Amino acid sequence: MTKIPETFDEALTECEKLLGENLKAFIILPEKDMCLYHHNLGRYIRNSWGFWRGDGKLKKWFHDKGILHPDDMSSIIIDSTHRKLNNKPIELENQIQYYIDYWKREKK
Repeated sequence: MTKIPETFDEALTECEKLLGENLKAFIILPEKDMCLYHHNLGRYIRNSWGFWRGDGKLKKWFHDKGILHPDDMSSIIIDSTHRKLNNKPIELENQIQYYIDYWKREKK
């Protein structure tokens, strides 16, 4: 069992640890395919880190940024971990804006 992260940086570190022996496969997978991790790693993150029912610091941090859906939170963590491990810019604000814009379109 991993530690429940309280900060975004801790979340990336814990996500990397969760990958364990799958780390190399994760790193070489193209970013466009990160959705393949939604139902396994993503589900674990959402359920174990209290994104659905909890009130932890990381969930509050995401809420303060305008990210309200647990699926979006786990996707941002997974994509950011992938970018970090591939020495690419995380572009957190762009990721956040993508989900904010998505939900605005959905409400119309």
